Amino acid sequence: MDGNNTITQGWRVGDAGHTVFGPKREDGSAPEIIATVKKPANAALIVRAVNAHAGLVAACKALLAQEESDGGDKTAAYYLAEAALAKAGA
Repeated sequence: MDGNNTITQGWRVGDAGHTVFGPKREDGSAPEIIATVKKPANAALIVRAVNAHAGLVAACKALLAQEESDGGDKTAAYYLAEAALAKAGA
């Protein structure tokens, strides 16, 4: 992405199954074509992986925020989420 548009949805596979599109843009412009592949299964795998990654990052951030707001001792889940975010560069 060029960084000038806000992401409003996840990645998707085109209707024919061979094109991977980036997220929809808030300004209504066409999403970026990320890749064109020969096998539709590969396009689906790329989309599932990227969208799952985004979901996992969001879940880890939410867990950290919840535990920090609780003010108690940090749990093993907190440290796991913190490590996952560091590994993901998020």
